[in-house]
Amino acid sequence: MGNKNERGAGRKPTLGPEVIREIQKRRAGGETVTALAREYGVSRQTLSGYLTVKEPEQEQICSTIRKWMELNQKFREVNVMDYTMRMEYMCEEELCTVILVDFKGKKIAAYNETDNVIH
Repeated sequence: MGNKNERGAGRKPTLGPEVIREIQKRRAGGETVTALAREYGVSRQTLSGYLTVKEPEQEQICSTIRKWMELNQKFREVNVMDYTMRMEYMCEEELCTVILVDFKGKKIAAYNETDNVIH
């Protein structure tokens, strides 16, 4: 996920991703947020923030999945998961070309989104 705080200001995350996954498992197993927060030395509110996926984040995740599904449809002859970089060539607000790059395999795949040759 992209960081909404571009300046990097504010308090840095207290708990790492591995610890958060462990806490999520324990919470799913029935342990209370209050007990877990006390054990890990954070407030109940802070821990709830780690455990709750916010709506904008869910929409961003869904949007990313939809884009990958679209790419899979467009690039039927290649496995898009083999490509480590995706570039989108735009002409103002119009998406013209999607380019996939596989650095390891030294290959690229391109899909034109426009019929306008100049774009």
